[in-house]
Amino acid sequence: MSEPRLSVLPTVALYALLALGAWLWLHFGRPAAHARLWVSKRIPRDALVGIGLGGGVVLLTRLAAWASPSAREMEAEFRTVIGPQSALAVPLLALASAGAEEYFFRGALQSQIGVWAQALVFGALHVPFNARMIAWPFFAGAVGLAFGWLTHWSGNLWPAILAHATINHVNLSVIAFRRNP
Repeated sequence: MSEPRLSVLPTVALYALLALGAWLWLHFGRPAAHARLWVSKRIPRDALVGIGLGGGVVLLTRLAAWASPSAREMEAEFRTVIGPQSALAVPLLALASAGAEEYFFRGALQSQIGVWAQALVFGALHVPFNARMIAWPFFAGAVGLAFGWLTHWSGNLWPAILAHATINHVNLSVIAFRRNP
């Protein structure tokens, strides 16, 4: 296996900084709301809804990769950027990105600017690094909107974290473990 292009430790450190930013923002700005984000009174429901939504999005992404040449090109571009990863790196990256991004975007940012605006910011921050990735910010914005409504509906971050982690884990596994054709 060749060397990974996406280095795990700096990436996880970047997500840790994002989570720290969310914690500082909420801890000093809205401490009561901060605590509620991590408490689920309906754990089985939240877990099933989160994993179910994540599985549905994964199914759509797999269907898109099967049916659409542009989706396959985007997946190939991700494979080039991410490179091969270890079996430990994939879940670590999936959990770090899901936890930190949900905490920051759906926890801290959404509480200040609302569901729609945080989804626009989330999509805009997934700017493509080349033309083969042009659909990426639109996909991220749509998923960010779904995660935002899921957080609003449930009153906590867990369903969105589980959905996000499911999507990232499966898609990272496909990307990191499959060679370019």
